[in-house]
Amino acid sequence: MNKRRDSVRLCFFFLSASLLNGSCSRIENVEVINHFNHPVQIMLDDEKTFPLVPANSTITLAGKQYIVSGGIYVTVLDVNGHILKPEYAAKIPGDSGCRSIATLEVSPQ
Repeated sequence: MNKRRDSVRLCFFFLSASLLNGSCSRIENVEVINHFNHPVQIMLDDEKTFPLVPANSTITLAGKQYIVSGGIYVTVLDVNGHILKPEYAAKIPGDSGCRSIATLEVSPQ
């Protein structure tokens, strides 16, 4: 009887660990706050995101974005695809990557 209980505990432990480790880098939505005076396009880890972010406004990019809690590489482009701000490592505020939305601010500085 003890072997069965121990095996159930072991299965529960591995299931819990896999659920925690598997979901901590996925963020469903990224809210982008644009401080540029013109629309921009955001690249997250070399992948373009859509739609464009209007000038001096906020937009939510829906969809699965894979962002680890340590940060992500961001490049800011103009509407013609020219680089406004070269790739840089942006830290996503918060204590963990386990959340449904992350906020990312982009500015000329």
